[in-house]
Amino acid sequence: MTTHDLAGVACTFSADAHIQIHRIQSAETWITVSQGRHWFADDGLHVLVMLPDGHVGELLLNRETLTWETVGANREQRTTV
Repeated sequence: MTTHDLAGVACTFSADAHIQIHRIQSAETWITVSQGRHWFADDGLHVLVMLPDGHVGELLLNRETLTWETVGANREQRTTV
């Protein structure tokens, strides 16, 4: 059974294809995040974000589905957002 940790990602896409993540949704709460490094891989765009409590999370914009997913320490464990 897949657990949905995040319900959404608020971001902007610029004309030059740059993506800036502003907030992520956890339950009913939107959390402002700071965006770190990003990279492209076979499965899509990976983005590191820092939460207000100092924890770092990894998001994936899945290339095939165009959905945001969280990536855990084990890259095989993904949750669609």
